Amino acid sequence: MAATNAAALAAPSTRSAASADGPALRPRLSALLLLCRFGTIAALLLAAASFPQSSFFTIRDVTVRGANAVSSAEVVALTRLRPGDPVGAVPPDELARRVASHPRVRSVAVRITPSGHVHIQITERTAVAALPFRGRYIVIDPDGIAMAERDDPAGLPVIAPQSVPLPWMRLGVAVPSAAIPETIRVLADLPPELRAGGVALQRFPAGDFDMVTADRITIRLGRPYGLRERTAALPQILSTIRSRGIAVEYVDLRFSGSVVLKPAGTGQGAGTQP
Repeated sequence: MAATNAAALAAPSTRSAASADGPALRPRLSALLLLCRFGTIAALLLAAASFPQSSFFTIRDVTVRGANAVSSAEVVALTRLRPGDPVGAVPPDELARRVASHPRVRSVAVRITPSGHVHIQITERTAVAALPFRGRYIVIDPDGIAMAERDDPAGLPVIAPQSVPLPWMRLGVAVPSAAIPETIRVLADLPPELRAGGVALQRFPAGDFDMVTADRITIRLGRPYGLRERTAALPQILSTIRSRGIAVEYVDLRFSGSVVLKPAGTGQGAGTQP
């Protein structure tokens, strides 16, 4: 009887302890499971972040498209990439910025494949004119960006705004002159035959324009307004002057609807070029 009572007394005590420890263990188990899950996710994220940097994802080659005036070797050198570099070492936008630093490059698109192939598509600037500067010529694009510096106009029309001398010039940057954009627009308004090499377009401080042809015929163009209409027949006029051997000092187109030819005393004209 005593043994039975002892067992009976012990049983409730054991059940009481189990029922008391069960709820206490559940939060600990949940916290442990949550910690394990967090550790697994963190490990996966770290692995994903480091995977592109591994030796399995390295630069294999660089392909350049759209390069004509700029050599492909120059473009690759600007990227500063080398075979074996990690694919994710340099973001595509940073590579595009490096290549776009070339004065002749207008825009850049970069694509990098996981297999390590770098594809670079560039759009080059288009040269429209040459600008005299300190005894040399600066080649510029339609936006007035200085593309290159040369000893000669490179077969381009020369533009010469007559104003305050340019304080400085830096390749890849717009020419620091408010007169340049207007002069480029005037050049674009001229007939295509008159935008060839050997032609010089001069802008005077008052805003009038003169043009001097390769054979030294001066054309007084006047103000930019209505220029296309006034110069539409200019190629035919110049052709007539040349075919008939007429020596003129200038052709005046400043007034709409009229063409004035001033005969020259001697020679083929009095035009001078910068």
